[in-house]
Amino acid sequence: MKSPDNVIPFGRPSAQPQPVVEPAERPKRRPSRRRTAPASPAANVTNRTGLGKPAMKAAALFAAVTSIRGFRYGLFLLLLWIRPLIKLVLSLIAVPMVFILPMIYFGMPETSHRQLLLTWGFAMGFGCFVLRWLYDSLLMKLSPEPIFFT
Repeated sequence: MKSPDNVIPFGRPSAQPQPVVEPAERPKRRPSRRRTAPASPAANVTNRTGLGKPAMKAAALFAAVTSIRGFRYGLFLLLLWIRPLIKLVLSLIAVPMVFILPMIYFGMPETSHRQLLLTWGFAMGFGCFVLRWLYDSLLMKLSPEPIFFT
């Protein structure tokens, strides 16, 4: 028997055709005569819906992941909405410190009060800068898509 020309042969082409092996039939199983415990209500639900336990677990996992993503997206939108207010408040503290610190350093006589004002002023200015940076980093982590702030 010659194979048609449009068929790709698998294996080595040989002059002798390979015999066709038919799959053996499986013996039919006899139904079990054991008595089983009554099914739980959850088993009845799975039997009625046609979904097995793995499918139900996958559906529950999908619902949990979807609800977490929804909460995360809602939190992102809320934080993005109040971002201008946060930036304004932190800038109102940090920017004056840039101008006040040199005036304190050069304008006040050397006292312990001056050193305290310089220390707290620098800490507040730099702290506000760090908080603005951390707030933007938090928003970037929560964002559903990559975003860039201006």
